[in-house]
Amino acid sequence: MRSIVTVFSLVMALLAGGCAGPAAVPEDSYYRLARAEPASRLNRPLLTGGLVVAVVETPALYQDRAIVYRTAEQPLQLRRHHYHYWSESPPRLLQAYLVDYLTATGLADRVLEEDYAGAARYRLHTRLERFDQIRGAQGAGVEVALAFELHDRDTGERLAVSELSRTLSVDTGDASMHTTVELFHSALEQMSAEWLQRLADARP
Repeated sequence: MRSIVTVFSLVMALLAGGCAGPAAVPEDSYYRLARAEPASRLNRPLLTGGLVVAVVETPALYQDRAIVYRTAEQPLQLRRHHYHYWSESPPRLLQAYLVDYLTATGLADRVLEEDYAGAARYRLHTRLERFDQIRGAQGAGVEVALAFELHDRDTGERLAVSELSRTLSVDTGDASMHTTVELFHSALEQMSAEWLQRLADARP
């Protein structure tokens, strides 16, 4: 009799587990950068003749839309989120951000994503070296590293060659992805402003 009761209990437990159904699968979330809003605008363009912002070069890891992260405890191991994605691939996302930012600052008389006619005098090449979320117990964090190189077609010169990086975090315990994306935006804004200032200081 005891064995029958035991078997019956096991069957009921299995049925209850089946009725509960599988665990809910997280919904995919997509993130875009906030609109570029530089603190100031130049009185006159530093570059005349048109500026093309080329698609940002990246290592293979950052060409996918999945947001890349690492932990504070294991900084050498990089992983991709399964449910958190950029709205566009980082090469296109950052190209669009730089076009908007440099247009808003008035850096050039024309800022373009494409130059099919080959008429623009200047071309900005940018390489993304780091674009990582840092997951830690204290809150959200990011590391971003970019290399900028401006080319003058008419003279063949390389202008304002810079390698810049930012590591930002908040210690409020807020590790949400929304806060993380805001930190990505702040890092890009700071580096773009620094590169622009270096270019302005180097121009006559």
